[in-house]
Amino acid sequence: MKKNPLVSCILLSWNRKADILKTLEDLKLQTYSSYEIVVVDQASTDGTPEAVARLFP
Repeated sequence: MKKNPLVSCILLSWNRKADILKTLEDLKLQTYSSYEIVVVDQASTDGTPEAVARLFP
């Protein structure tokens, strides 16, 4: 087994820009470094996809 296996964090969102951005900020603070984040947006109209793309390129 790998010492530091890859962990996938999959976030689902629909018009939850503030919640998603807070969650992403919290994930950045983690000390475990072998992870990927996938944000799945469900056609938000509150600017979620644009904010995520701008702040977390």
